[in-house]
Amino acid sequence: MTGLKCVGLSVSALSLLLACAPATGQVVEKRGQPGSQSTALEKKKYTRGVKGEPAPAPTPRTPAAAPAASLRWEPFAGMDAQIFPSFVVSTATLRLPQEDTEVDDPRQLGEAVGFLGASLEGVPANSRLRVEVKPNRIMDASVFDGQAAAGAGDYEVYPKINYKYDALLDWRQPMPLNITMEVFVDGRSLGTRSETVTVRSINDCPFAIVADEDSDEDDLDLSWMFAAYVNENHPWVDTLTREALDSKIVDAFTGYQDESADEVIRQVYAIWNTLQRRGMRYSDISRSSAESEVVLSQHVRLFDESVTARQANCVDGTVMFAAVLRKIGLEPYLVTVPGHMFLAFDLDEEGTRTLGLETTMMGDTGGADAPRSGKVSKALIARYGGQPSFKSFVAAIEDGTQALAENKSKFDGDDVDYQMISLDESRRMGILPLAYVKK
Repeated sequence: MTGLKCVGLSVSALSLLLACAPATGQVVEKRGQPGSQSTALEKKKYTRGVKGEPAPAPTPRTPAAAPAASLRWEPFAGMDAQIFPSFVVSTATLRLPQEDTEVDDPRQLGEAVGFLGASLEGVPANSRLRVEVKPNRIMDASVFDGQAAAGAGDYEVYPKINYKYDALLDWRQPMPLNITMEVFVDGRSLGTRSETVTVRSINDCPFAIVADEDSDEDDLDLSWMFAAYVNENHPWVDTLTREALDSKIVDAFTGYQDESADEVIRQVYAIWNTLQRRGMRYSDISRSSAESEVVLSQHVRLFDESVTARQANCVDGTVMFAAVLRKIGLEPYLVTVPGHMFLAFDLDEEGTRTLGLETTMMGDTGGADAPRSGKVSKALIARYGGQPSFKSFVAAIEDGTQALAENKSKFDGDDVDYQMISLDESRRMGILPLAYVKK
């Protein structure tokens, strides 16, 4: 299959994680399409910052003193007053492409994709602004210091937050947290205020933000966030690959070096066989630890959690399998269709041929008859066809590849419910895997 669609990121989209109002979304959860939540989302197109036309370039002038009573400010937190540790950690080194049509809003100061900050009203022209975020359990003291160069009026200020990433990676249940800020204008303190947010579990993956029905903004697709749960560096990955080698299905994991589709399939089957021998089973658990009508999210097990529990829903199984395939040098994709996720992988280094793999069939024992397939060679079937794990493996390839073919035009289109998320492209853009925290 050619023409695979890779999920990309938008600078303007990510910088508007702040202005989201409640809307309703429908959860899809059923066998065969397990473990994922879905809403009808449109292609995303956001403007940065406040709505309306960009402010004109400021005209230099002497700062005018403003009455103290006219200065007002409030702290705020985007993403429906929630902090998602998975989002903060995985986007810490994100490299955003510059959009040709983007015009920076001079009244939005500080962190380009920040979502914790202060809203100031009645700011004098050219005054010095300082916003301090006090330290707490998940962040050290953070400061913005700059100038109101766009003239008198209102400003939004986003300090760059100095997060404690180790604490976020170990955050396993939602808890409230007070974010305390202090604002200074021309050296004069306007006092401290607090905003209470919910810090979500590291397992909660935000995949969409629903825009206010009355706004001129579109919903925001965050489905690329699932790539953060593909941790090819997890120590359990090496354990599984060693066990797969012990099975003697392959002598070594060589990626695409042999330039043989059969050898690629054999390597993927070695991993499948190992996971099935470990007793991996399908589980439809996907509910997040907290709910929001604004930020749609899903509970995703980390790699060691799936292996230890020996169960996975469609997302858990797909990100786990993708991690091992990346480790052995193959190129996987996270494939999303409404209410479901499955895996795809390239058969060659150029990506000219791609197979799907339905990971929810990992626990199936297969039928009594030898498998038949138009995707797996007769040589492989002759060698491994008597193994129950191979029967389910071939069936999973047939189902997954059929789903790829049936939805190919949609993957190439603008419907964000249909995605092929390239792990290779995600890593190049700076989407980090969530690091393993040893207990």
